[in-house]
Amino acid sequence: MTGDDLKRMQDSFLEVPRELLLKHGHMDPTGYVVTLHRHLDRLFESGYAAEFIDPAKCLRDSKDDTIVTLVIDLSMTWKKLYHAVLTVFPQTQGMLPGLLALGAEIEVDDPYKRVMRPFLEAARLDEKDIIAALMRQICDKVAAFASLFYSEAWLCVVEPGKNCDEIPAGLGKDAKSVEVLISVLETHEFARMITVPVLRVPSKKKRDGGKVKGFGELIEKIVVPGDSNKLEERLMRFLKPLGVAS
Repeated sequence: MTGDDLKRMQDSFLEVPRELLLKHGHMDPTGYVVTLHRHLDRLFESGYAAEFIDPAKCLRDSKDDTIVTLVIDLSMTWKKLYHAVLTVFPQTQGMLPGLLALGAEIEVDDPYKRVMRPFLEAARLDEKDIIAALMRQICDKVAAFASLFYSEAWLCVVEPGKNCDEIPAGLGKDAKSVEVLISVLETHEFARMITVPVLRVPSKKKRDGGKVKGFGELIEKIVVPGDSNKLEERLMRFLKPLGVAS
């Protein structure tokens, strides 16, 4: 599978979140991990990240049946966040199950939420941190040579001479930020980011609350190792650099 093949895959997969946004107004983040089929048996036998990977949804390459693409469901309920944290931070397995059992015993409403919300606040983590850690570990366990990630996001363009620290933390409330559909392809040879502005009918309640009526002009950025320009996005850099041991 060549770099051009991966770019074509990225472009074709982009149609799915477009359709979801037009139909439902929102889409859940989704990851794709490209690897060799021989690396999957150990992953499935271990049950690792079973809540996020459906073996039946694996995509085989039509040109090379040794290559397979895992589809990673990254939609996060409080229950799935609980399982994701247990997966990527195994040290929590000695604490969180006991707290969950206690919450169920005293019959609190939504025990997963009651356990996970204060835990994430105390650990200074959020949903994006957990998603990124999960994707990195899956890529590592199957020796992935490419990954793709699709999500909604708020984009803020930093003007020349402006300090990145001046960017507001909540971009959704920043009038200068733009809602986009983002797609990131990573390989060991290059990274390619695509952003597509999401056009909505104005809403009085939320900036992203109106019906999606279409999309703006696609913007593509490609970087290779050694470039002075870099792609900065929290939900990327999932592949471990070549030569780094697990």
